[in-house]
Amino acid sequence: MEFRQLEAFVAVINHKSFSKAAETLHLSQPAVSNQTIALEKELGTKLLIRSNKEVLPTKEGCVFYRYACDILTRRQQAAQVFSSLQNATNSVVSIGAPLIPTRHCLPQLIGQFRKRHPNISFQIYTMNSKDIVQDVSDGRIEVGIASIFVSSPACLIEELLHDRWVLITPNTARYRQRLEGGSPIECIRRERFINRQPGSGTRKDLDHFLSRLGVESGALKITAELDDTEAIIKMVSEGVGVSIVSRLAAESYHKTNSILWFEFHQTVSLRPIYILRNKNITLTNSAQKFYHFTRRFYQSEG
Repeated sequence: MEFRQLEAFVAVINHKSFSKAAETLHLSQPAVSNQTIALEKELGTKLLIRSNKEVLPTKEGCVFYRYACDILTRRQQAAQVFSSLQNATNSVVSIGAPLIPTRHCLPQLIGQFRKRHPNISFQIYTMNSKDIVQDVSDGRIEVGIASIFVSSPACLIEELLHDRWVLITPNTARYRQRLEGGSPIECIRRERFINRQPGSGTRKDLDHFLSRLGVESGALKITAELDDTEAIIKMVSEGVGVSIVSRLAAESYHKTNSILWFEFHQTVSLRPIYILRNKNITLTNSAQKFYHFTRRFYQSEG
C-alpha cells in the first residue's frame, strides 16, 4: 500500500469523480484509476461504485476512507513536526488537546505566552485524550493536554487544572425559581434532558457522574442525544431542555446570560485536566518554555 494510492482514493471520494481527482493531484485520469484499482486488489475488496454520473464509495470504501484520511493526516503531522525540529529559526511547538481545552483554555494561555515569546508559534492538533497520550509517547507531538488520565510508561503526566460538571438550563424565570428553591438532582430527573451519544467517552464519564448523584441514566427524560458540546449548550439556551456539560465550555454562555448553571458540590464534580510530555525525549527550547509557562500559569490561577 502506497501513499499515492491513498491520495488517489481519497481524492476520488472527495470529488466523486476520477477526472476531478486527477486535476487536483496533477495526474492523468487513467493514472488515478489505476491507483484505486491497485488498492482494491491489495485489499481484496471493491472500494468504489463506478458510474457515468459520479463515483461513490461502497460500504467497505466508507470504512477504509476514514483510515486513509487518518494515515495521510498523520503523515502531514510528522512532516510538520520534523520540519520544525530541523529548522532552528522556525520555533514551532506542537500541542495535542481535546476540543474543550482547545476552545476554552488554549486561546488565553497562548495569548499570554506570546506576550513574552512573540517569535514562537504553534501547531495544534485537536484529538481525544488516548490519541494525545499515544502521540506524545511516540514523539509525534511535544506537549499534550488531556481530559482523562491514560497511563503511559513513556509520559510524565501531571494535573494542570480542574474542570467541573455543571447543570445548565434555559435562562427563564421558571428555571431560576426551580434552581433557587429546589434540588438540581430533581431538576435533572423531571426536566427534558439533552444527553451525549451512547458509547462516547464523555457519555461514559457523565453516566458515572450521574450514578454518583444517585440518578440512573435510563430514567432520564431524553429529548436529544448528540456529541457536540457547543450544540448542546445552544439547544439549552433555546429551551430544548437541560443538560450537564463542562464548566469551561459553558462559561462564556453563562457570562452573557444565555443560560443558567448550577455548580455541584466540589468533592463530587472535580474533573482533572492533565499536561504531559515524553520522559525520554528532550523538549525543544520553545516547547520547554511553553510547558513550564503553562504549569506556572494555572498554578497562579489556582
